[in-house]
Amino acid sequence: MESADDATLAVSARHDRAAFGVLYDRYVTPIHHYCFRLLGNRQAAEDATAETFTKALVALPRFDPRSGSGSFRGWLFTIAHHAAMDALRRRPAHHLTEGWETADPDPLPEERIVADEAARELHAALATLTDDQRTIMHLRLAGLSAPEVAQVLGRSPQAIKSAQFRAIAQLRKRLQPQPQPPPGRSDASPAHRDHDASTSTTTTTTTTSASSGPAREGTRAGHA
Repeated sequence: MESADDATLAVSARHDRAAFGVLYDRYVTPIHHYCFRLLGNRQAAEDATAETFTKALVALPRFDPRSGSGSFRGWLFTIAHHAAMDALRRRPAHHLTEGWETADPDPLPEERIVADEAARELHAALATLTDDQRTIMHLRLAGLSAPEVAQVLGRSPQAIKSAQFRAIAQLRKRLQPQPQPPPGRSDASPAHRDHDASTSTTTTTTTTSASSGPAREGTRAGHA
């Protein structure tokens, strides 16, 4: 049963709690992560996750994989999205940058530092997107396809792809390394500065010698 596809399990889960348990184990972590990223609060995310699966269990008889209305994953994330958005409306103040977890629950210390820094940079970049673009990117980060995101948000797949394209362009612009300005003369190395100084001194000496030469010759001619 663990290897059964979502649609088969969803049909079986209408009368078999074990089948629903497999679906729960399969999706509880991505659903929780998605709610956590939207809500920025662990307890609120746990509440929204519990609400999602409670409503899904009740609504399973209405899910028909043969109807062509979308995948079970898209259907389940639709419930999660509404649960999280309802929680946001009840508690509008939240911090996007808090809602992030690294994928590895037990990384090495140096890996954790790198992962946390990358997460902070990504979330700071996500915060610059519109609400619509950010929601789409969160759903894509949760593993949903463009048609499944469209299913969740009630949009066309083409509209989702267009919004995702703009969001990725904005993220790429935000996350790409900024070019460093060329170093000025003040940043030159000591050896370079010494070379410049030596060149300047030589030029000055040569100019002085050239300008004083005719005067000395004129003096010698006068004495003669």
